[in-house]
Amino acid sequence: MERSVGMSRVVFVLMFAMIACALLGVAIGDTKGRSTIGFWLGVLLGPIGVVIVALMSATPEAQARYERNVARAANALDGAQPLRACPWCAEQIQPAARLCRYCGRNVDPILQSDNQQVPPSE
Repeated sequence: MERSVGMSRVVFVLMFAMIACALLGVAIGDTKGRSTIGFWLGVLLGPIGVVIVALMSATPEAQARYERNVARAANALDGAQPLRACPWCAEQIQPAARLCRYCGRNVDPILQSDNQQVPPSE
């Protein structure tokens, strides 16, 4: 009886490890366009399969998707306005800010189009 309880624990741990390796293989493989291969390598080979999936190269479709995402993020950053330093506390604030969010002091906003300072509003 004691032997069967110990054996069931071993089976439970092995099943848990197999499921964990399968999920990890899917997660890693999905970023490379190889989620199905990642699942089966994780189930059949365990941690060794996960390492194999991690070392595999990405499919051309996954690589193209990654490059599109990088280009989209770069385009979003190109339109962003660079920050400027607050003249009072030197923390980074938005160029159009009229009030520093760190020190609470009034600052003159800067227009991005021609880099001219806006006259302070009273």
